[in-house]
Amino acid sequence: MLAGFFFILHPRTICVIIFYGIFEKIVISNRKKNKHRQRKTNMDKEKINDLWGKYKDIIPYVFWGVMTTLVNIFSYWLCNNVFKWDIMPATIMAQFLSIVFAYLTNRKWVFHSQASTFKEYASEISSFFAARIGTALLDMAIMFIFAEQMHLNSMVIKILANVVVVIVNYVASKFWIFKSKDSE
Repeated sequence: MLAGFFFILHPRTICVIIFYGIFEKIVISNRKKNKHRQRKTNMDKEKINDLWGKYKDIIPYVFWGVMTTLVNIFSYWLCNNVFKWDIMPATIMAQFLSIVFAYLTNRKWVFHSQASTFKEYASEISSFFAARIGTALLDMAIMFIFAEQMHLNSMVIKILANVVVVIVNYVASKFWIFKSKDSE
């Protein structure tokens, strides 16, 4: 009886029934996938929030440190290759520009400085510039020894020097310059 019923149906109707069955399976499958994706998305958001809470100082420091390094390297390249300055004057100018950039970004977006009085600002600025001048001297010493005296590739040495400088600057900023009032 049922077999006879299918013979009565028009071929288009049979196609519609078949496509409806396929469509229904796709929709059910997609609903299952969407529920799985939603659970996975929620777990991903939780992981991201956990990582952010754990590394909330380091992540922006790395980002702005990379930006500062790019300012330093680009400034050095510009002074050395475009303006044809010697290695040491180009290094000094690159350090100056990157120190100013680093102070502005670290103060606001990395360590969220709470300095509010003139004395606090003066202490913060002088500590920051003292530490950065120290690491600038370290950078210049590395450039002088390895690029100027040993004649190694100055851009490679500049990049390696910046890795050392970034690490020393983070430690100085975190534990000396921008230490929170809570830790005092």
